[in-house]
Parts: sequence; structure tokens; C-alpha cells
Amino acid sequence: MPCLFAVFALATPRLVILCLYFLSTWFNGLFPSPLYPVLGFIFLPTTLLWYTAVVHWFGASPDPDSASRAPLTATAMSSSSGPANR
Repeated sequence: MPCLFAVFALATPRLVILCLYFLSTWFNGLFPSPLYPVLGFIFLPTTLLWYTAVVHWFGASPDPDSASRAPLTATAMSSSSGPANR
């Protein structure tokens, strides 16, 4: 029974992606190449759903360069000046 629950939990984002793809226009014009959604479907389905939600609802730019700069910005912000915790 726990294995069945784990399989269902892992399959749910993929089912949502399939339903959105076949029943709506949710993914139209978001990616420069069809390779990105396929890789997202296989490896990171929850991240793919969240990325498309951010682009649709919050008007974020689907720019791959800004996505590659995000970890650098987060690292720079976390190591900014401030009292050190000891």
C-alpha cells in the first residue's frame, strides 16, 4: 500500500501536465524549444508546472538567461553584509 501511494504521488504532476497539454493552451509559446517541456515532464514535473504558473499568472519573462542568473543572485544576497551568527 505505501508503494502504491508513492507511485500515485509521483505520477500526479505528470497527469496534470498531460491534461493541461491535451485539454488547454497552457503551454503555448512558453518555451523556445519543445525539448524543455519534454525534459521537464521526465525529470522535474512539479518545477515545470510551477514555472508555467509563474509565467502565466505573474507575468514573468520566460527567459532562460534570467533563470541561469537566479542562483547567483540568491547566493550574493545570502552572503551580503550583516552580523554573523555565532
